Amino acid sequence: MRRKDLEVKGKENIESIIVRCKSLRLGMIESGKPYVLPFVFGYKWDDSGLKLYLHSSIVGRKRSALTEGALVAFEMDLDEGLMGMGLNANTYTRAFSAVMGEGTVSYAQSPEEKISFFNYIMKHQTGREGFSFNSAYLAVTRVFVINVDMDTLSASMKELDTNRYLPEHFPEGVAPVPTAPSVPLPVKPLEMPKYEPDDRFTEPSEDEFY
Repeated sequence: MRRKDLEVKGKENIESIIVRCKSLRLGMIESGKPYVLPFVFGYKWDDSGLKLYLHSSIVGRKRSALTEGALVAFEMDLDEGLMGMGLNANTYTRAFSAVMGEGTVSYAQSPEEKISFFNYIMKHQTGREGFSFNSAYLAVTRVFVINVDMDTLSASMKELDTNRYLPEHFPEGVAPVPTAPSVPLPVKPLEMPKYEPDDRFTEPSEDEFY
């Protein structure tokens, strides 16, 4: 990383950014061209490294790009607020936190493994556990993990300096733009609706899970 003054090091510090991010951008190659999509995600970081869990439809453009073993790149970030002084444009910047890296794609190979992957996604997104999963929905959903190459994992942060938009820096009659850092909101338990059968799906046979 060129800007060593912005570099974030250590699992605890990097994970403090990841836990606040609820979506990421995934870069891949499709038909020889770069392709980027946003995904919601879940994660696990243990002694074996960082794993990111995602899901997608079994159809669509990303199907040909996200093949088993495909190399992908990811980025997630938080906007932490605007900084600047008066009407001098080159004093302006934004505070941020970001994590990025590369990894390889690996798909869940059974209904049980799909549910295991999905549990990481649901826990990260909602703060809750104990969800049930409709088998017909699982049959038409691809669930996969990005096994992050830890040598490529990096993070950076530019902290918000509130002194950089003080009122005295502005000409008379020109007000600063008030901004605030991103603050994680408390996660409230979701009120889950009672499951009702959906006529769009039919129960699949075992071989349709793969």
